[in-house]
Order: sequence, then structure tokens, then C-alpha cells
Amino acid sequence: MSKKIKVCFVSLYSYPLFKPDSENFFGGSEVRVARFAKGLAKKEEFDVSLIVFDHGQDDLEIHNNVKIIKWPGKISPYNNFLKNDEVSREIIKQEKSTPKAISFIERMIDHKINWIACFFTNIYSILKLGHLLTSSLLHLEKHFGWIGIHSVKKSDIGIFDMLAADIYISPGVNTISAWLGIYCKKRKKKNIILCASDIDYSERHLTKPYSPGIYGSHGFIMAYAIKAASMHVVQTQAQKQQLNNIYHRNSVLIENPARLQGKTKNITNKVGVLWVGKAHPNKQPELFIDLARALPEFQFTMIINYTYNHIYEACLEQGELLENLKVIGFERYERIGRYYDQAKIFINTSLKEGFPNTFLEAALCGTPIISLNVDPQGMLKKYICGVFCEGQVDDLEKSVIEMHEDRASYNQMSKNCMKYVREFHNPSEKVEKLSATIKKLMTANAIVQ
Repeated sequence: MSKKIKVCFVSLYSYPLFKPDSENFFGGSEVRVARFAKGLAKKEEFDVSLIVFDHGQDDLEIHNNVKIIKWPGKISPYNNFLKNDEVSREIIKQEKSTPKAISFIERMIDHKINWIACFFTNIYSILKLGHLLTSSLLHLEKHFGWIGIHSVKKSDIGIFDMLAADIYISPGVNTISAWLGIYCKKRKKKNIILCASDIDYSERHLTKPYSPGIYGSHGFIMAYAIKAASMHVVQTQAQKQQLNNIYHRNSVLIENPARLQGKTKNITNKVGVLWVGKAHPNKQPELFIDLARALPEFQFTMIINYTYNHIYEACLEQGELLENLKVIGFERYERIGRYYDQAKIFINTSLKEGFPNTFLEAALCGTPIISLNVDPQGMLKKYICGVFCEGQVDDLEKSVIEMHEDRASYNQMSKNCMKYVREFHNPSEKVEKLSATIKKLMTANAIVQ
């Protein structure tokens, strides 16, 4: 029997998707990772592990033939539903690694005083070099490497050495994927980035290297992660083009694997308008609340995962004030399907997305989608699975009314939705494609360009 390929996913928020009674939050990227990990674990040629946050679980658990590894010292910021602004700050703190001096430089860059910023950057670099020379002599055993001015400590990557996987896979472009990039380069391993959003390949990482992105990591760290990765797996053709145009990297397109099991209600019995997402500025949940306020004749349901306290609490408060709005602060993944099944319409108000798993969950249940800013792979406009508002907020209200009034059009969109998911997002096919991608990468001698 040939040696198994050891695959390690690093997706810190994915634990609840393997342990349903864990009341911790997750997003679409975690759902995607869980489906890929469980799918690969069914294959004899792979030994699959997953690194997650410390939720108080055992150091090692095995679920669905996947070894769930607790990252020592990385305690989940959402344990026990810690609903306060310190949680949000802690998330950013964990992601940020640039010293406070850089905040001053960031402000100057934002004010376009670039020559001063360069001066201070050079001064800081000299000081950093001096610090490196002295600290290297005193603490050489603690230091693993540098990503620009960001120090990667041996304690940061120790768990990767402990698992000794052949290939590491992480969702999104962030500090973790940058750590994996430098780790795999030094250890002669391979790593794959699963693109999580169009934001991942933003040009802003290059133009504002010392400014943090919307999820906390600084531009220079994200740019390094993109360049250092052995391979990129994207969700859409647009992401593939963006990565190539800005960072001159090729990629493999693997559409998200969908959940194909489940019972769909008769589409004539569907009622209500549904929104599912994080309490995050990028998701713009306030627009859904505005929509509910503007259309009191329809029932609205919001399922919102805790991220930022002020957004989360504001949404819960509006759920108490508006009679036609129900706000659910947490729901386990295995129970969410019934909301998609019951809803007549699914709404997305995000500024940016990748390919939202919420689109697939809704479409699987024959629930047409109204999206404000995103239409991945032309799902809505080309394949007529809903309505793409192209950034026009007023069209949200208009589209909700029209979907309720035009029964024939609605029924056709509902059928298109179910057909689309089964045609383009078959989970077995997507896992097989990732499997082939991993095997190809394992035989490559360098970064796959």
C-alpha cells in the first residue's frame, strides 16, 4: 500500500461544522473547508487533519475520519458568546502584527504624504534591522523568519512542525496563510490558498501595504501570502482573472461543493424573506433591516453570526422593534436548512463576496436570490436564478415586490436555482477535482505559476 498524502487544513472557525453541539460561529469559508476535508477523508490515499481554535475541546478529536487538532494557546474569541467590543479588538489584535509605530506611517500614507512615509519607513527599517541583529543573538531560538517587518516566531508555526503534513490548505488571504507560505518555503512543503472572497486579491495590498484590510491583516502580509503560496484555488472566473492581472499568478478554478441532500418544499408554499450572514460592515445587514421597514406587508427573517458587537446588538434591537422582522442571533448549521427551505426569497446585501455558500443553500431549496452587489459566475443574470441589482439599493424593494406578484417568473427562477446547483456544484465532483489538484501539486518541484 502506497504512503498516504498528509493533508492539513488550517481553518480556525470550522470546529462547529464537525461538532454540532459547539455553539460557536462560522461562515461560508468554514463550510467550504468542512466539505472538502470530509470529502478527502473518505479517500484511501489521504490522511486529513484540521487545525481549529481552542474551544475547550480535547487536543485531538476525530470526526468524519478527519483529525481535529486544537491549536494550543489560540482560544476562540467567541467562546461562551463573549458579546463585547473587546472580542472584535482581540480578533484584530490576533491578525495584526505590525508595531504601533506603523500606525503613524499608515495615517501619513492615507493623507498621501508618501515621501514622509518613505522616510519614516526607512528609519524604522534601520531600527528594525538593529533590533534584529541584537535580538537574533539573544533570542535566535525563538525566531523563525520575517515577512517584511512582521516577525514569525517558532511558536507561531510549531503546530505545523508537530503535524508534519505534506500539504497545508487554508481559506482566504490573511496572516495564517502568510505564515503557511513562509513555513512551507523553509520546510520545502506545499500550501494551497482557497480564495474566500474577491477582497483576497485586491490591489490595495500593494498600494497600501501598511494599512490593515477589513479583516485585520496588513497589506504587505497579504501580498506575501499570495506570492508565496504554492497554488491558489479560486471560486469564480473573475477571481482567476483578478489574481492573474494583479499578482501574475495562475490558479485552479474549483466551484464550491454544495450540500445536495435535503428535502425541498413545494415552491408554492414558500413565504418570507431571508438574510443570513455575519455582523460585519462588509455584509451591510442594516440594508436588510431598512428593507423590512419599507415593506411591512412581508415577513423578514435575519440569521446573524456575531462578529462586531455594535452591529450585532443593533440588529437584535431592530428585531424587537419591527413586528415583521425576526432576528436570530445563532443557529446551528444543521438547522439552518429549514429557513432556506421555508423562505420565498433570499437577500444578499454584501459589498464584496466570493461565491457565497448562502447562494447555494438557498438555490438548493428552490429559493431565488436578490443580490445587491454580487453575481458570481453570472448565476443570477445569466442563469436567471434571481435578480442582480447592480448596486442599486432601491431595486431591492422593487424586486421583492415583483417576485411576489409575478408567479410564473418566480416559479421559473426557483426551478433554475435547483438545476444550477446540481449542474455546477456537485460535491463529489468538486472534491475529486481538489484531490487531483493536490496530487498534481505533490509532484511539482516548485510553485505552480
